[in-house]
Amino acid sequence: MRRSPSTWRCPRETERGSTLVEVAVTLAVLALLFSAAMPLVSLCYRTLSGALELAADASRAARFEASLRAAAERVRIPHWWNDLELEAGVDDALSLPYLDGRAGKALTLRHESGTLLCGAGPEVAASLACGDARVSAVRDADGRIVGIRIAASLRDARSIVVLAALGAVATGGAQ
Repeated sequence: MRRSPSTWRCPRETERGSTLVEVAVTLAVLALLFSAAMPLVSLCYRTLSGALELAADASRAARFEASLRAAAERVRIPHWWNDLELEAGVDDALSLPYLDGRAGKALTLRHESGTLLCGAGPEVAASLACGDARVSAVRDADGRIVGIRIAASLRDARSIVVLAALGAVATGGAQ
């Protein structure tokens, strides 16, 4: 069955393409949509960057806390040592003797130029970037030192408090 050529004819067959006005209007609409979407894309990018930075800071703080707890666990104060006194230095530096049970080896905590450092003597095992830090000893009811307390403020106005128990504490001598 044959159809007549007039039924096959497309109504746009006589048109040659888009006019300059149609192209300009299409480009204007695309530019308007792009300019409306850019603030949203920028906001999403800033939010994601901030979230990633917070996650990285939290990860660094958790690693520092784990390192500090592990180092404090290595402090083994002999049972005959009744009255442990901490050597407090400049910039909230704290030194705990008897690291690994040796009198000459000490766990050192210090705050230098915005960084909290933890290590054995001059060697640094862990560090945490912070604005302000207070290092102090945790004492039991009898006044004996049983741990370390660190309160630090991070860059984004959050604060962190780390409590680390010592590995072995003097109990007043052998009974």
